[in-house]
Amino acid sequence: MFEKQLTAGDIHKDGSIVIPSKYAEAYLPEVSDPHGIPFYVVDDEINEWHLRFHFLLNNVYVLDGLKEYMVSNKLQQGDTLAFSQLIPDGPYAIGFKKASTKKSSRKVIRVSISINYFPSMLA
Repeated sequence: MFEKQLTAGDIHKDGSIVIPSKYAEAYLPEVSDPHGIPFYVVDDEINEWHLRFHFLLNNVYVLDGLKEYMVSNKLQQGDTLAFSQLIPDGPYAIGFKKASTKKSSRKVIRVSISINYFPSMLA
């Protein structure tokens, strides 16, 4: 679906990243409430991450709640997050690629799950 290279501005204490509006508007759910909406992603180990997707002024889109994911995967400025959708209108998946290695260390997202396995994603 899309990738987002982490910048110094994306590496906040609270684990928030700015999603470019062209990606947010093309691939992510519509969000009209400035307080945001729950946004769930699944990683390659079938861990469900509970995030919050919201917007700020001037169509700046933010995904909050990635601190634990970024820390557990030792992500830093220059690394790339990858977002995809397993099936249309289904759960979102997250993966990453480290910038510090010449060979890609992207965790390939090959998830075969029943959509009923993550009922909270369907709500």
